[in-house]
Amino acid sequence: MEWYKKTQAEVEDFFLVKSSQGLDEKEALRRLASLGKNSDPELRPEIVNLLKAEVVRNGEKQKVSVQNLVNGDVVLIEKGNRVPSDIRLIEVDKLCIDQSFFTNEGLPAQKNTLPLLQATELRKQRCMAFMGSFVTEGSGRGIVVARNNQTELFRDSSIFRQRIKRSLKKEITHLNDLKVAINHSDKVGTLASIDTVIFEISLSNEMILSLIRHLQMIHKIDTKFILEEKQAQHLSEILGGVVVALNDKTTAEDCQKAQFLVAQNNKPWLARLGIILTEKEKNLLLVGDGRETIFSHDKHVVTMMFGTDLSDQVICDADLISMKESPLILKSILYNKIKHKALDKIKK
Repeated sequence: MEWYKKTQAEVEDFFLVKSSQGLDEKEALRRLASLGKNSDPELRPEIVNLLKAEVVRNGEKQKVSVQNLVNGDVVLIEKGNRVPSDIRLIEVDKLCIDQSFFTNEGLPAQKNTLPLLQATELRKQRCMAFMGSFVTEGSGRGIVVARNNQTELFRDSSIFRQRIKRSLKKEITHLNDLKVAINHSDKVGTLASIDTVIFEISLSNEMILSLIRHLQMIHKIDTKFILEEKQAQHLSEILGGVVVALNDKTTAEDCQKAQFLVAQNNKPWLARLGIILTEKEKNLLLVGDGRETIFSHDKHVVTMMFGTDLSDQVICDADLISMKESPLILKSILYNKIKHKALDKIKK
């Protein structure tokens, strides 16, 4: 149906909903049981399961799983959100959405709520927000008008079909058992040959020492940390690791010799370090806490995010996501399958 031609009142009448109140909770559950869960053809199910949407139900705002959205739900979107379904916008406040996947637009599209009189192409449907696009500025409110195979994204879903090699299925099962969600399964194979791990995440001194012991001393993986200067200097005095200040003049050679890296003005550096060090043909694992969005097409770079409050864009761009586990889980993920004498002694 051409929802961009419909007025707010027409959309509300069709779905039997008032935008100020949203659906009744019982009605939402009834529709969910009848229509089934909302799916996203671009994302693996375990990733969709991590995403939340803010809705209005029974006149109150609440967070629900994206999978539990139903037609007629009143959804609130803001900067950083991935649009969870096709939505007819009814309120906007400086709302801009990156929908270049559908339209090849060079800039985010400015949205409004005005219905159109004639049939038009997607990029001109300013009163619509499409599943899979990202909010870059402002905020808005809209009514879910399409989910699953009714969405514009689903029409192009053939390019998202997951092709998983049999050789990777065991590793994927292992990661899922460790409560690690996999976004890009084609990167999983790279974990077996990681040379360097870089952490840009708040860690205690004890955790850093433990990670260095398990990853660097036992598994021989170069382990680096982006820290505040005071913590970096303190750990350097204890361990003797080299401290390097990150700035525009920092080279790959500087990064390679450093164990502790200090970013000026606390600006995120993880993505930039990934670019610098891949020039040296390193297989990198970049570990962050979601302060920056990192996406890499490079087959030598795997990104992993830890945290319980990651933004939609961070979740959708990362290769691996752990919402709860400690970074020490990496000793299980990167284990090189060669028993080490030090480990055997500890077990005894």
